[in-house]
Amino acid sequence: MTGIVKSFNAEKGFGFVTPLIGRPDTVEPIFFHIANFKRKNGERAAPPPVGAVLRFDVCRSDRGRGVQCCNLELETQGLKLAQDRPAPLHRFPEGPQG
Repeated sequence: MTGIVKSFNAEKGFGFVTPLIGRPDTVEPIFFHIANFKRKNGERAAPPPVGAVLRFDVCRSDRGRGVQCCNLELETQGLKLAQDRPAPLHRFPEGPQG
């Protein structure tokens, strides 16, 4: 499954990812912890920026309360979402003079 990082608390090492399924306003964010990232060359993953795209599996929570993301991998550093982009400038051709 893939999703976009909605929030991340670097101090505590956890955040929430919104899965890219269904309508964004109807999908509940899923909890993730930095320790659940796959290690590359034995190194821990860097904290993901808000807006980053993650690939992950959904697993039962370690504490028995619902689900969480596991086997996380960073797909991209971040997406420019429509609300984050400046509005386009529209130029209209000038009408006939006269």
